[in-house]
Amino acid sequence: MRVEIARKARSDLRGIALFIASDNPRRALTFYEELQAACESLALHSDRYPIVRNHGHLNIRRRPYGRYLIYYCVDERKVTVLRVVHGAMSDERIFGERDQ
Repeated sequence: MRVEIARKARSDLRGIALFIASDNPRRALTFYEELQAACESLALHSDRYPIVRNHGHLNIRRRPYGRYLIYYCVDERKVTVLRVVHGAMSDERIFGERDQ
């Protein structure tokens, strides 16, 4: 299965790297690579992580990596990484209101 990283997720990854680079440029690069690898690893274990509660109708799953969360969805052919955000950000802020 292939992994596709959506435009917004690519922007998230760059933003995370830039934030870290302000304190530690070397670590920013290695952490960016680690997050990218965590995204790519979803090709092998896409069903390993749970569907996000309250947004089940979207079939979005969430994989933690350190203090960050990788949000993604899966279809028959690919995994699409939607967002990569700090764990303190709420699901509602990312995806809107909860299921009713």
